[in-house]
Amino acid sequence: MRKTKFIFTLIAVLAATFLPFRASAQQSNVPQEVAEVFSTAASIDEFGVWSRVLDSDGMLLGYVAYSKPASDNIQGFNGETPLIVVFDAQKTIRKVALLDNDETPRFVTRVEENGFFEAWNGLSIEEALEKEVDAVSGATFTSNGVKQSLQACLKNIKMNMPSDGESCTNSCCCCTWCIVGVIVLIAIVVCSVLLVRRRRK
Repeated sequence: MRKTKFIFTLIAVLAATFLPFRASAQQSNVPQEVAEVFSTAASIDEFGVWSRVLDSDGMLLGYVAYSKPASDNIQGFNGETPLIVVFDAQKTIRKVALLDNDETPRFVTRVEENGFFEAWNGLSIEEALEKEVDAVSGATFTSNGVKQSLQACLKNIKMNMPSDGESCTNSCCCCTWCIVGVIVLIAIVVCSVLLVRRRRK
C-alpha cells in the first residue's frame, strides 16, 4: 500500500513539474509577429504549408506561414526578402512582415512608412493574389521583392493546402496529445499496481 501511494505521489510530482515546463516551451515558440496579432497565442501547431496558432486551451486563433522556401529565388535590392504571414481563423491575412534580411535599412523603412505591408490585410488568399499593389518609389527593388515573396507564399499555400476534412480544427490536435499522455499515465499506474501485487504474492 505504501509503495502504491509512493508511486501515485511520484507521478503527481512529475506531472506538476512537466506541465508548466511544457506550457512555457509552447509560449516560447510563438513568433513576435504572431503575438502582436493574437495576444493569447500560446503555441504553434505545425501542419503542412502553414501552422495553426492556438491559445492555452488549444483553441484555434489563426494560422501562420513563411514565404521560404517558396521565395528562395526572389531577390530584393540586396538579397532575399523572406516573409512571415499571419492569418485569422477565417484564413484572411492579418499581418505581413519582413524577417531577417540583408536589405538596406532605409529602403525597408521607406516600404514600412508607405504602409506597403498592410496593403493585403483583410484579404483572402485569392483576393491577395489578384490585388495589384504598386512598388514604393525610392525602394522599388525591396518592395517588389516583398510583393513577389508574398505571392510565392500564397501560391504555395493554395497549391498545397489540405482540404477542411483533412485538417483538424480548434483543440482536437492538442487533445490528441492530452489523450496520449493520459493513456501513458494510466499504463504506468496499472503496471506499478500489478508489480506491487506480484511482489506481495
